[in-house]
Amino acid sequence: MNALGENWCAGFIETFMERGRRWMESRQRRRRCGDLILPMLALSGLFEDEDFQNVRDSETLSTQIGRKRIPIRFTDLYFACSTRRTVGALIGPELKRDWVG
Repeated sequence: MNALGENWCAGFIETFMERGRRWMESRQRRRRCGDLILPMLALSGLFEDEDFQNVRDSETLSTQIGRKRIPIRFTDLYFACSTRRTVGALIGPELKRDWVG
């Protein structure tokens, strides 16, 4: 994984943690979101986990996750959270009117 990808994952996870409660309103959504952000967690470099480090150390695995899994998981995460109410909470009230009308 290159530095750009790692930085993107780190920024995504930091934002997710900052607004995480809004993303995971129910137990079902918490489970679903947790599964969906796992690749970003692994590649972010924010966590000192042996399994995450093994993923980052493997060029083949980290590239596969970065190119194939993250785009799919990111799209799934968007659709899992894309209701008018949730989109407004994710982007904040200052941008809500521009995004959801």
